[in-house]
Amino acid sequence: MKKLAFTTLLVMFVVAGCQKQPEQAEAAMSTNKNSVDVIQFEQADQKINNFLDQLDHPNTPMEVRKKIICEDYPEIYFKEYVPAFMKIAPENTKEQLEQDLKLALDFYKEKDNVVC
Repeated sequence: MKKLAFTTLLVMFVVAGCQKQPEQAEAAMSTNKNSVDVIQFEQADQKINNFLDQLDHPNTPMEVRKKIICEDYPEIYFKEYVPAFMKIAPENTKEQLEQDLKLALDFYKEKDNVVC
């Protein structure tokens, strides 16, 4: 009788242990995916911040400012920043992000008298 009870308990623990592993694997995959999304966003955000630092620095040459405002900033913003940001904050819309970019670029265009 004890042998039967022990065997039954052992089988139940093995089955229960096997059922938990897929949940843990799924949670780990989800965490890894979220981590990759956050890392991609942070990298894109760092590039954008570098552009802003250059635009705010008084010794940045005008040709560099114009290249950042007209080419580099919008390209990185749309190709890297927006897709990464939408993954980690899907409640925001692409239109909101486009408006944010327009406001930032308009500010620097007016400040530096840049025409693209």
